[in-house]
Amino acid sequence: MNAMNRRTSIASTLLAGLVFSILGHAQLKQVQTVYLLPMGGGLDQYLATLLVERHLFQVVTDPQRADAIFVDRIGAGLEEKLAEMYPDEKKKSESDKEKDKDKKADFSGNTTRVGNTNLQRGKGTLFLIDRRNHTVLWSVYSPSRSAQAKDIHRNAESITRKLALAVAEVKK
Repeated sequence: MNAMNRRTSIASTLLAGLVFSILGHAQLKQVQTVYLLPMGGGLDQYLATLLVERHLFQVVTDPQRADAIFVDRIGAGLEEKLAEMYPDEKKKSESDKEKDKDKKADFSGNTTRVGNTNLQRGKGTLFLIDRRNHTVLWSVYSPSRSAQAKDIHRNAESITRKLALAVAEVKK
């Protein structure tokens, strides 16, 4: 790849990242209430405390009242958990149910489970998910140094600071 193509590629990547950042963060304006799914080391508890102390979001204990959900893992397990928490919001058509049934059948005709039905603990990435359309509104990679309470609390403070900056930027 020559220098001109490389610069063009870098510029378009940066532009795409900027556009994604602006559009994704713009939806943060609409978030008033959040629900936190359990996270490794009790990170959810530290985050809840800091979110309330810093007046970033109202933390709710009823997922039905949340605009968005904090999770530390996305994927099939999360989709199953969200469908369980919000059964009326993602009703599947009969054709979708048949497609899912086909995906779970192995070659012998026996059904098997695909994906992880239990939410595994994340490895340092945190996501704020829009409850209604399941899109990622904001995310951060911030692993705790250790499982000790002081390190988890320090990490929650770092995450909250980064989130506060994103929220402040969209409210300008």
